[in-house]
Amino acid sequence: MPPLRDSTSRTRPPQPHSGLFAAMRSPGGTFAWLVILALSWGSQWPAMKAVLGAMSVLDFRATTITTAGILLLVICRLSGHSLRVPREHWKLLLLGAFFNITLWNVLLGTGLSRLSAGRSTIIAYLMPVFSAGLGTVFLKEPLTRRVGAALVLGLAALAVLIGDDIARIGAAPVGALLMLGAAIAWALGNIPTKLLSVHLSPLTQAAWQMALGSIPLAIPLFLFGGDTMAGASPMIWALVASNVVFGLVVPYVIWFALLGNLPASTASVSVLMSPCVGVVTSALALGEPIGPAEVTALGLVLAAIATVLLGPALKLPGRH
Repeated sequence: MPPLRDSTSRTRPPQPHSGLFAAMRSPGGTFAWLVILALSWGSQWPAMKAVLGAMSVLDFRATTITTAGILLLVICRLSGHSLRVPREHWKLLLLGAFFNITLWNVLLGTGLSRLSAGRSTIIAYLMPVFSAGLGTVFLKEPLTRRVGAALVLGLAALAVLIGDDIARIGAAPVGALLMLGAAIAWALGNIPTKLLSVHLSPLTQAAWQMALGSIPLAIPLFLFGGDTMAGASPMIWALVASNVVFGLVVPYVIWFALLGNLPASTASVSVLMSPCVGVVTSALALGEPIGPAEVTALGLVLAAIATVLLGPALKLPGRH
């Protein structure tokens, strides 16, 4: 199969989001958005773990994703973004929705129900390893020394965090394999998302992917689900609402914008801050242990981000 052509080097047509996300075209601005993304995604792991203790995976993920899809479509329309998608782009949009939304969230929810929140986020964020390789194969993105060094630092952080937990993960192979599958699904979803980034604004693409990806979950929810929703407490519903906003709506728009402004491998390495946030918040909220390993991993992840974003050789699309 011939490599897919990444057309991000072509002139980007004017988009309504260009002013809002203009700051992403500087390393400092990109880093600021990445901090917001890491806090949004990372802080949701203990919240999702708590919700899955009261709701089934289907009830939780179908409800949040469907709600987020509707909200994004409404926000997109009210903010002046076009919802029109040219016919030739629908195949990539559907592929992105399947891998980024449907498959990622099903595997994530099921895996998280079987593993601790902190260790689940560690395995899920192996995604950059797969994304860097897939970006090289399908998008013809060079695997530069800096990206390679950042990947090594990120993997070192993951290895430190896993540490003595290898025995625990080995005792729950199904959960670990599910989270690994989620990481691969996310990496695969980055390919069509990156290819579409020159044609659709981040908000438009996030809205359609979320809405389309929710359909395979909404149908079984309507037909078979809902049993665990009636007994959920107000606190659980508050966590569900938080996940819609801070786990789906806000971070997906930022993530798609970053994919449009950075190579897929670079953007993927940069989100390695999220598992550190996930481990720390899981320790604070759920009492999961934290110690020197977590502190060491955080330093390695920050070094990986700095290697990718803050070096003088970084080139962003449109700024060659």
